[in-house]
Amino acid sequence: MYKNGDLVVYGASGVCKVDGVCKRDFGAKLMEYYVLKPIFAQTTTIYAPKETMGSQPNIRAVMTDTDANRIIAEFSEYNDEWIINDIERKASFRNVMKNTSTENLARMIKTIYVRRKALSSASKHLHSYDEEMLKNAEKLLFNELAFALNTSFEDINAQIKSKI
Repeated sequence: MYKNGDLVVYGASGVCKVDGVCKRDFGAKLMEYYVLKPIFAQTTTIYAPKETMGSQPNIRAVMTDTDANRIIAEFSEYNDEWIINDIERKASFRNVMKNTSTENLARMIKTIYVRRKALSSASKHLHSYDEEMLKNAEKLLFNELAFALNTSFEDINAQIKSKI
């Protein structure tokens, strides 16, 4: 399905370049794997099973510049209710990070921004887990936006923060 040089988003690894196919036995059986090289962590190599690659919900094509511009333009409109229950919120955040939907990532980031601002005005702070998830979600989404628009993470971060 994918060939050398194709760009995909793979789970929380972000934008990756397909760097070939190999056969490996990682304990279950000998299978074919795509060799993926994350663009923003080039010393890392990921082996993704070839037979399930196209059907996995945590892999998709890299967004286009049109999609990236739309997400930035609509960022101020994204918002979800804050999940009060810590366990449910953690599960929801983990699910968003796994499925790589750019809209869901943007919605999660915006929701955490709004919550952080509300807590800050009451001289309180986010839980460390929420801060960690925000940092991971920003890294994943902003790097892809920067890649799609041929700009930097910092530029995307500034554009998004201006929408709040």
